[in-house]
Amino acid sequence: MNSTHSLVVAPLLPFTVTWIDIFLPPLLIALSLLLHTLYNTPPLPSNSIHAHLYRARTAHARYLPIEAKHVFSYPVLFFGLDLDALESGEIEMGRLFGFNPRGWRLTALRSRVYLEPGKGTEGIREKLWRHLEQRGVREEQAKRVYTVTMPGLVGLQDINPLTVHYCYSEEEKVGRKLEVVVLEVSNTFGEKHLYVLKVAEVQDEKVDLGYEHQWTFPRAFHVSPFNDRSGFYRVFLSDPLRSNSPSLHLPSNPELALKIITLTSDGEKKLFASLSGPSAPLQPSTLLGALLRWPFSLLLTTPRILYQAMLLHYGHRLDVFPRPDPFVETGEAQELSNPVESGGKDGSVQWQEEGGFESLARERIVVFLERRVRELHEEGRRVEIVIQPADRTRPPIVVTSPPSSAPLKTLTISYLTPLFFSDLLASPTIPLALALGSKTEHRWRTSNDELFLSIFSSPKPAPPSTFAIRQMQQTRLAMMRWGFSFSPSSSSSANLVPAELPPHPLDDATTSLSTVFALRKHFFILKLGYWIFVATKARFVKGTEPWEEWARWSAKEGERKEVVEKGEVRFGSVLRP
Repeated sequence: MNSTHSLVVAPLLPFTVTWIDIFLPPLLIALSLLLHTLYNTPPLPSNSIHAHLYRARTAHARYLPIEAKHVFSYPVLFFGLDLDALESGEIEMGRLFGFNPRGWRLTALRSRVYLEPGKGTEGIREKLWRHLEQRGVREEQAKRVYTVTMPGLVGLQDINPLTVHYCYSEEEKVGRKLEVVVLEVSNTFGEKHLYVLKVAEVQDEKVDLGYEHQWTFPRAFHVSPFNDRSGFYRVFLSDPLRSNSPSLHLPSNPELALKIITLTSDGEKKLFASLSGPSAPLQPSTLLGALLRWPFSLLLTTPRILYQAMLLHYGHRLDVFPRPDPFVETGEAQELSNPVESGGKDGSVQWQEEGGFESLARERIVVFLERRVRELHEEGRRVEIVIQPADRTRPPIVVTSPPSSAPLKTLTISYLTPLFFSDLLASPTIPLALALGSKTEHRWRTSNDELFLSIFSSPKPAPPSTFAIRQMQQTRLAMMRWGFSFSPSSSSSANLVPAELPPHPLDDATTSLSTVFALRKHFFILKLGYWIFVATKARFVKGTEPWEEWARWSAKEGERKEVVEKGEVRFGSVLRP
């Protein structure tokens, strides 16, 4: 038998194809292209550097209360960008980085993320200049703006706790001079606050070693749930673009140096935070190298905040302050559940969005007021109602009677939060809404309570009592009774529930089962928050629980005025025994 008959001839191609066969070749090609980009990108000439990548580190420490001492730090990535170059497209890097991109980018900055949301295509610099101008900054003091911030990654934008805008004057023979520093502070509730620090004004006389500038100023913004808004910030920083030459070009490798110390009202050091690190010109090689080393850093801010919050709450027994309404300077004495430090400035630039129930309530209130002013006009009364939000990005609601010879009476309602609208729709009566939202929780006020109650009086004749209207009133009473259940003397509080409710002015023929569903959903969300806190054994500062508003009101009513038990605030925090 021929020996060749026993030979087995191997095929040129394998019988099976695995996932490795499919994905490994393109992966190796991509890796080789990446390595080529990293190691063969030439350095940028000094006159073409418009942005930097900071490989920084942030460190935090809590000193007070002593029982809650806490320290942590982690690496972070920040971009430093010349705003003019950014908005003119000079820093674009294809799919790696873009400003206001329409398509996918690995990293990106979007103007709507900064300051207030803005209108249309309004840029960051335009919005920033509006705030600078309002605070007396001259145009020549902000010829160049260098912004240090965290970009978004793969279309996702995590919270930017701190963005710093460095504003410079520039002269050819003199060079660049730092004039103003703007701290854009964000919290996890979607709110923003500006602290505008002028170099030539209100700086501390002595500057800490290692820094060039230092300011101390009152706090006015809610950042941490474990601190109230009392006390001061002491900010230390150095000019990242400082140079010994009159050249107006950006340096190649600036250093970031920023430190913030939180002081109690008595001046004791309570908290420490720092942001520091070297930089390199922002280009494909430096960006890809940093993302390879810290691939998820730009998306870890919120998880890190939540993790540290759990340690402080459960490990160090610090109670939670609920989110207070942003501080607004009114020129009048204000009673705030979470007061700001004396001398604090109104710097709010972004507020929480209006919720679905608040939107529904607002629409019903506007329809009611438009009908009501016509009724009053027929009675020979002429009124104007102005509903003024503290959020300056929202226009006021103005409803006015038709012209007539009758004298005009104006009612102004100023509110800090859209909860004003839900107060009116969810309370059993309008006088109770006034007592709860305005007199107890202090989230809105009227220029004339008597005129307010007159305008929002019960309709005459009363509308037909439909099933939906009856369900609305039953739900309102259920919410009130549930709130009373948290009162130390809930049986006495029950006596404050009206035996018979008058027709509600916001209930009319348009009240439907969908309106009832919206109110019950609002009630359910409030209860859900309570159940979650109970299930997780989380704790608000005593006397500030959101579900105990009616209990706080009942404690103030009648001769039996109770003292609502409150947590003992020490150093601006509450430590649970």
